[in-house]
Amino acid sequence: MLLMLFSSASGTFHGGAFGDWTLAGHLALLLFVAAFGEVWPDPLRLGRSGNVLLVAFLTTVVVSFWLSPVSRAGSMSLILLPAFFLVPSAVARCWATVEQRQLGLRSIAGVVVVIAGWSLFGWWRLETPGTSLPLGHHNLLAAWLLVWLPVVVVGWRERGIGRVIVGMALGLGIVSLVLTGSLGAAVAVGIVALLAAMRTRWGRIGLMIAGALVVLQGPRLFDVATGADFSTIARWSYAQAGWKGLIERPVFGWGPGAASWTLSEHFRPIPGIHPPDQVVADLHSVPMQIGYELGFTGLLLVTGLTIVWVRRRWVTPSQDHLLRRGAAVGLVTLALASCVGRLLAITALPLAAALCAGMVLAAEGCAGQPAGRRWPTAVAAIVMLWWVVPLDLAQIAYDKAVRAPSEQAQLQALQRARQLDPSFPLYRLRYVLVASSQQPQTPDLADEARRAAADARGLAAPWLIAGRLGQEVGASWSRSALLEACRTSPLGALAPFYLALEEAPGSTTRRSSRASSSAASSLTDAWAARAILAEPYLLAARAWQDRRSVLAAGVHLASQLESVDAGWRQELEETYLWLEEAPESSTATRRLALMLDGDDTTSVSLHAFRRQSWSAILAEIEVDADRVVEINLAAATELRSTGSAVFAAHCGLGSDP
Repeated sequence: MLLMLFSSASGTFHGGAFGDWTLAGHLALLLFVAAFGEVWPDPLRLGRSGNVLLVAFLTTVVVSFWLSPVSRAGSMSLILLPAFFLVPSAVARCWATVEQRQLGLRSIAGVVVVIAGWSLFGWWRLETPGTSLPLGHHNLLAAWLLVWLPVVVVGWRERGIGRVIVGMALGLGIVSLVLTGSLGAAVAVGIVALLAAMRTRWGRIGLMIAGALVVLQGPRLFDVATGADFSTIARWSYAQAGWKGLIERPVFGWGPGAASWTLSEHFRPIPGIHPPDQVVADLHSVPMQIGYELGFTGLLLVTGLTIVWVRRRWVTPSQDHLLRRGAAVGLVTLALASCVGRLLAITALPLAAALCAGMVLAAEGCAGQPAGRRWPTAVAAIVMLWWVVPLDLAQIAYDKAVRAPSEQAQLQALQRARQLDPSFPLYRLRYVLVASSQQPQTPDLADEARRAAADARGLAAPWLIAGRLGQEVGASWSRSALLEACRTSPLGALAPFYLALEEAPGSTTRRSSRASSSAASSLTDAWAARAILAEPYLLAARAWQDRRSVLAAGVHLASQLESVDAGWRQELEETYLWLEEAPESSTATRRLALMLDGDDTTSVSLHAFRRQSWSAILAEIEVDADRVVEINLAAATELRSTGSAVFAAHCGLGSDP
């Protein structure tokens, strides 16, 4: 039941964003650990040296959390980490006898039938490119199947209905795995097949599997080898961002869970590869993410724990060789896939690893193991529950706000979420957005948005919201907030657009103190150029009417950039000249609405905060209705030919200083 709950709902990418499912999953996990887990003296059977490493690792996680600039991002991970470490001992206890292992294997096969069947139905019904449901992404589903298919094979030794269920699970699971199209999964299976070919009597079968995978993934492997695979290019940029962050904080990292809120500070998106409004919340590599969040200290301790655990399993005799081999193969394939996958994005995969580790321990039996004490585990589960429930209730309150029929009901639900979890930035930011739509902007609301953006640190959308509200109330910090939004989202259009308007001649906000500064003027022109490069429709914005010189200078700068396609630059100049020479249009206007959480692929709430998407207007820009329809330029940020150095991190133009 625990596996089914996490694999179908609470531990999936979309299901984990719902408070009800999240609370149900946490309750089930903690109850399972409290009922069956053993905390003393050696729950993972690591031996004395291994337990020293385990204590050192847990201490490192606590220290990293304490030093983190965004500690709230890792609160849930810190609280539940001991529970995941106790799951293997609980599984070993539940699978102690042959009958229990037989029932457990049959149950796992049944779960695989449901999940694989679900994925195939979704693929057929929704006509998606590959299978991904219910985990939420094809790579996540592939990794999940890689864990459990080797375990399911073990159940083939059973007779009768058990073998029928296993056969169904293998058939549906293999088809679903192939249809994911996951290159990482294919490489992991290929490596395991080659190892099997070298070390077992199934050599020919292993070589056939590896050869088949090479044929199936041949075109993709060729693209990777020639540097033409966009996914590989994107992952390399994530790795570069992770390395920059790791070097900046090498000892204890940025803190558990911090990647989703801080990675954008080190990330340089590539035009044509990364969408301009992409939320980069994961490094797509578990070893790199561990290093980024826990530093070299945490990475070395995890490596040491893995080596000690594997060595202990290697020298410990087994009572059920097939079960241990099946679970071990599942863990190996998951470990290989984790090197190039975002497996920490959901809890279903860490739970799968913990359950598999418990099966390895169960296969060894309990002979010679000292009796463990269960009451400390129950006490620990109660303490974890005491900390977890308020956070989950806050998420449920947020879900109520998303579904609320009126703004007043939304405010009440968000206020409840803020009370239960006051340090979570999203709840405060959403409260400000709803409140500001009901009443005139006030300095207090703007300042609350600024504090929420500072707590989220590296996310552009909160800084943009804070900067806009700050501009409306004349706050002195609005410019710095917009600069942060530009820095953390270099391909975005809104932050440089509002900066250019604020500093341009004719602005009623801040320009007077800098009117004589040529440096400020050139920076303003650069902001205008960045806004046009990222969103050509802004050429028709009504806000330029008393700032025509800034628009002209911005177009001139953009048209001189050699890192931008020459044809695009020529078309930009021609479009601008046509707009300037066209006769005066009517007074008809349209509003160019830019959305927050416009869709799930770029949702800040879903990817950065792991909460339900909630569509809201981020900005409405008035444009000339007759002129905007004549603009047919694609954004330069969407062209692969555009050089990323154009969008400098300091929010100017050209290479970084």
